Amino acid sequence: MPARYHHTQVGLVISLVTVGLLGGLGLWFLWSGAALLAGVLACVGVAVLVAFGALTVRIEGTQLQARFGVGVIRRRIDLGEVVAAGRVRNRWYYGWGIRLTPSGWMWSTSGLDAVELRFRDGRAFRLGTDEPDALVAAIRAAAPHVEALSAEHVAGAERGARAALLAVGGSMVVVLGVVGVLFALNLQPLEVSVGASELTVDGGIYTARVHADQITEVTLLEQLPPIRRRTNGFALGGTLRGHFQLDGLGAGRLFLQRDKPPFVLVRTSLGYVIFNAEEPARTRELYEALRGVTR
Repeated sequence: MPARYHHTQVGLVISLVTVGLLGGLGLWFLWSGAALLAGVLACVGVAVLVAFGALTVRIEGTQLQARFGVGVIRRRIDLGEVVAAGRVRNRWYYGWGIRLTPSGWMWSTSGLDAVELRFRDGRAFRLGTDEPDALVAAIRAAAPHVEALSAEHVAGAERGARAALLAVGGSMVVVLGVVGVLFALNLQPLEVSVGASELTVDGGIYTARVHADQITEVTLLEQLPPIRRRTNGFALGGTLRGHFQLDGLGAGRLFLQRDKPPFVLVRTSLGYVIFNAEEPARTRELYEALRGVTR
């Protein structure tokens, strides 16, 4: 049976994002000498373009077929199960590709126009297209029982979209607030106290308390050993606080500014602590005070 409708929409948005993002990263890796990673990104980019570079919709009889790219990802819909269809407008934050929206699943490769299908069981499916009116007309011609999508359905989807946006926005505000508080705490000035029996280093989230009888050695370092990795700590610019692993020293705790030597290395029976103050002179004072405690 000849097709009642056949149309392919080129995925300009997906193509541009893929080429721009992966292409830029690939060029950066290539410039950095990581040719293998650049090659992997190129392969990923080609795969994305082949799989999602276009969206083809075809109606034959009462069957609607939709496929991305070369057809690896496809879907067949029996229009006999569709009760309503109509033109809708997607929100920009729904994105493109295959997405779950407040209205149900959506397939889209470019643009914001779409056709929403409502099924007998209450489910909905959105199909992105650059000619929504022609697609709706073809659906209703192939399945005359299909009604126009009601304003109530569209309004309900809009309410769902707003609720989803508020939920996502609220979650982002909470997450950003928590991250901001953590950053603020970790960027507070370091407080170091050397008492007769205990060394206390307060770095906000991360702290260290070392009894004098646990200290085995105190050394003043003019250069910090290379950091192998951060195991559980905070690092922003030159600020390091928490648990790290250093070459030649192994695992320990750091409370310091990397660009403000010297550093006080305190070895203990349980590991080590390295710290410094804002002013080099203050760091040396703390070093001398610790040496006096441990003598």
